[in-house]
Amino acid sequence: MSPVRWTRYLLALRFASAMHKNDCYGDDPYVYHCVRVASRFVDVESRIVALLHDTMEDATPFGRQTMFEAIWHQFGPDIAEDVKWLTRDPRQTYSAYIDRIAYQAPPRVLAVKMADVSDNLRNVRADMQAGRRPEKWGLRGRYAVTLAVLTKAYQERLRTATYLEHPHRLP
Repeated sequence: MSPVRWTRYLLALRFASAMHKNDCYGDDPYVYHCVRVASRFVDVESRIVALLHDTMEDATPFGRQTMFEAIWHQFGPDIAEDVKWLTRDPRQTYSAYIDRIAYQAPPRVLAVKMADVSDNLRNVRADMQAGRRPEKWGLRGRYAVTLAVLTKAYQERLRTATYLEHPHRLP
């Protein structure tokens, strides 16, 4: 990774850490989840989107629009738009949100969401094996179905020439 790209990645890591500073993902700081999702990618832009994927939805004491503008100014319009795609509107059902990402979102957004759901599923399985957080065990089915829907959409996109012009490494 070039020094400029590495600097942008570190800036995104600091940004995500600050936005999630009081949040936990199980017993770990929330930003660990973001780093695991980012580690699934080789290109810096996908890694940055992955680090920031929950900032507008989960860590927004300032409001979504203000957070969107902060991401836009620090990371540019493409990153900001991708993070916005990954932010579920509270009026939207989860299945409608997943369908929107699966069939309408840019390729990078689909890839990041697949990595996110895959990490969520991994964590639920680990909790189940360790006998921790039984209140989260019911999410296993939801995440498995979600990952299947996203994977099917990804496979359908692979069959189109347009999608192949924008390859991203997927989980």
